[in-house]
Amino acid sequence: MKNYTLVQATKADFDILLKLRLMTMATHLENAGLFLSEEQHKARVYEGYAHCFLIHCNHQIVGMLKYKELPNSIYIMQLQIFPAFQNKGVGRSVVTQLIQNKQGKNIELTVLKDNPAKNLYERLGFIITGEDEHEYFMQRLIN
Repeated sequence: MKNYTLVQATKADFDILLKLRLMTMATHLENAGLFLSEEQHKARVYEGYAHCFLIHCNHQIVGMLKYKELPNSIYIMQLQIFPAFQNKGVGRSVVTQLIQNKQGKNIELTVLKDNPAKNLYERLGFIITGEDEHEYFMQRLIN
């Protein structure tokens, strides 16, 4: 699935972003022993909202990418794909495009330890640079 566009999220997109977060993250968080309230999920959606982009494909919202461009690196804050579109190459295409567009910058992210997205990041050249109780810290170094 390579034909997608990133569209800057607006305030009107909040409800769909919250739904996406609950559908894609709640189980992983709970498996890690993190039980967030709805207010905590809402706060996470609002965090960095100016850096949030909806992923559109064939006139549908299939997910979201939230990333922050720093002077020497890119930090992927969140990448979430609706379950119906997972394992169809959306995440891979989005991250690959980000890597290509931001050449010359390291890309960093965190991923919950039980989240299968870790395998995707490893296939794309990310390495584990650290960890805490719940997450791996990963980085893809400049080519």
